[in-house]
Amino acid sequence: MGLFHTFRLSVLLLAMVSVVEAQQEPVQTSKWKSWETDSESQFTGRYANCDYGFYVLLPKGFLAHGNHSPSPNHGFLIGLPDTGITDVVSIDDKRFIWVNAEYNSFDLSSLNGAAEWRTKISGEGKKEFKVLRRENTKLNGLAAKLIRYQYEGSAGTVIEEEVIALRAGILYEIGLRTSAGDYKQDDDQFLKVIGNFRWWRIHYC
Repeated sequence: MGLFHTFRLSVLLLAMVSVVEAQQEPVQTSKWKSWETDSESQFTGRYANCDYGFYVLLPKGFLAHGNHSPSPNHGFLIGLPDTGITDVVSIDDKRFIWVNAEYNSFDLSSLNGAAEWRTKISGEGKKEFKVLRRENTKLNGLAAKLIRYQYEGSAGTVIEEEVIALRAGILYEIGLRTSAGDYKQDDDQFLKVIGNFRWWRIHYC
């Protein structure tokens, strides 16, 4: 799914981030399932990415949509408002949640710098783009930035919200795109994904 590259989440991180990490291997369970359709990979129960060192426990009723092998595996999308939709979910949709991790080729040296760069990229070509909120937060105990902004789309006001973290040369991002009218209910689903994000050992596999 080249769809993740559209977000251009390649930001050069700090050489290392000192943090006490929860890096235990997730306990296996028969409730975790993954399979491939003709166009994508799908996951229930848990999405795990040992290349980038994280996993997400998917709440009941959530179906994650990821790249079809052998495409690179960077993360996944969750459709909205139906979090369990089995049809293909893409960044062309008006409402969705995304989780993505990438090594970076940009010469940025701090979390603040990454957040500023990401805000700039997000605003390019957008009508009436403005930042509504920017603050420090945590992602599973690691320092992170939360950014919320809005702009005018073809169907009305769009709100996007992102949590960004840096760890060992990797940029992690959890994001939400929705309409202004649907923000409250979609943000509740977004917060579930953030709360179920867990660090794992990088390249554990």
